[in-house]
Amino acid sequence: MHAGTGRTLWTVKRPTTVEGFSTSVVHTPEGGAPEILVLGSHRLDAYSAENGKTLWWAGGLGYLPKGVPVVGRGFVVVSTSGSEQPHSPPYSEALQKVDANHDGRVSREEVPPDALLYEHFGYVDVNTDGFVDEGEFNFMRMAGVGGYGFAAVSLGGGDRQTERKILWRYKKTYPNIPSPILYRDILYGVKNGGIIVAMDPTTGGVLKIGRTKEAVENYSSSHVAANGKIVMVSESGKVTVLKARRDWEVLAVNDLGEESWATPAIASGNLYIRT
Repeated sequence: MHAGTGRTLWTVKRPTTVEGFSTSVVHTPEGGAPEILVLGSHRLDAYSAENGKTLWWAGGLGYLPKGVPVVGRGFVVVSTSGSEQPHSPPYSEALQKVDANHDGRVSREEVPPDALLYEHFGYVDVNTDGFVDEGEFNFMRMAGVGGYGFAAVSLGGGDRQTERKILWRYKKTYPNIPSPILYRDILYGVKNGGIIVAMDPTTGGVLKIGRTKEAVENYSSSHVAANGKIVMVSESGKVTVLKARRDWEVLAVNDLGEESWATPAIASGNLYIRT
């Protein structure tokens, strides 16, 4: 859209994206035009900022993207959620429990209100006919299986309309909601439970895994960096300050005494945290 008038400049349909919470980023290749990097279900797409044309893409990623893509020198790191096994039983097993009229498909009225399918019925019912059939159920059942976690995707090369390769993948210590951060050539992430990982962003090699022992809880806000330090804020409002290096160390943990879910902001030498 045109920022000054609100006029639509271009629109792109993304039929393969079912879910996504990741914010898009702008990447400008050296000597090239700006690209919009958009992370969706199983796929990262690069669009021309000028006209919306698909420039390149990378497949084989996780089903549920949450963190913002992080651009490095010649690569971009994405974070998506998923699992090794399906999160629900086979269709035949599920059908036995809820198919009250025995028609071989499921309506929302047949699903118990406390069931996961009841809450998410709208997007499992892809064709919006009011029923979930075996194909729709199996698509959603298997959607989160596979390429989850951190993945680094190659940038550059000058070619267009081509699929980019995944340089490395890491499935162990990755965030649920927070975006990773790339600071002084080290990639940092925090997982629920206060588990912190520092990685080599070019190889995916783990430099250090540890825990912020005074803030062993869940994290929703993304971490920020400045002045040689990484700041991470837990949902209960505990602020962990790391010394940013390959073998990072916890310098301090401060308890704000109030919940905090928003990413901190840094400006004019100050750190601002919303609680």
